[in-house]
Amino acid sequence: MMTEISARIAVILAICTELSLGFSECPEGWIYNYRNARCYQFNHFRKCSWEVALANCRLERGDLLSYENQGEKDWVLKNMVVNFYWSGLNDRYEDGRYVWTDHTEYNATLVHWAPREPNNWGGNEDCAVAISNGDMNDMSCDWNIPYICKRRPKVCPAGWLYCGVTGMCYQFNSRENVKKTWSAALEDCEQKGANLLSYQSMAEKYWVLSKMKSSAFWCGLNDLQTDGKWIWSDDTPYDAKIVNWAPGEPNNWGGNEDCAIVIGNAQMNDLSCEWKLPYICKGPRGTKNTSLF
Repeated sequence: MMTEISARIAVILAICTELSLGFSECPEGWIYNYRNARCYQFNHFRKCSWEVALANCRLERGDLLSYENQGEKDWVLKNMVVNFYWSGLNDRYEDGRYVWTDHTEYNATLVHWAPREPNNWGGNEDCAVAISNGDMNDMSCDWNIPYICKRRPKVCPAGWLYCGVTGMCYQFNSRENVKKTWSAALEDCEQKGANLLSYQSMAEKYWVLSKMKSSAFWCGLNDLQTDGKWIWSDDTPYDAKIVNWAPGEPNNWGGNEDCAIVIGNAQMNDLSCEWKLPYICKGPRGTKNTSLF
């Protein structure tokens, strides 16, 4: 039987999955497609060869257009304003064997060739255009025509996780070689434009718990300034309803337990800040510190 915590986590995961679509970001000039959580750049009037178009897309951390399902294809067609666009479909490596540049699986039911196409007219038509009527046609890769780029949304940096409930990014530092004291963990998070974990809602709390791979992590909760007065290091409000201390905690054992850990069973405990433990950083999207975050 599913426990209460497991049930709550299941609900929060569903909420995060749904809401993350609404918070996903595309670079300026790109359009977000909610059907498949991808960004698209429609270069309606910027014409170039297939190779230049591919290079331009990859400079934007994307690729040329591919079709993964009918819903995506229908959405793309609705956003076309000219007749022809370069796509990623090509048979440059093996004549007659068409593949997408982004390695999307080729689905013959989505690739509807125009009548008598592909015909490899002149023996050098190795790149495919997407036509606004839903058809495809093979053409010489040297033609200068508009093109469509496709990429994943810009949400969180590599190594960070995004939750739509908060619109924030989280980094779970759990490897043995990255364990730090509380102050060193805080410093590392701040260098990345973030802070140590804080809880601002039960939804956030159970989402974090669902991602924890270790039993305990440093968070930002501490009473370093005033003994017994617990505050978050990011100055967000402390809510006693969210902070569920383990039985008998905080007990300030030994007189020097001023920093708190989050435990996988949803409880918290105070420990000496000198312990070296895993830690969780939390920060906003779009931080200015791009070299680290």
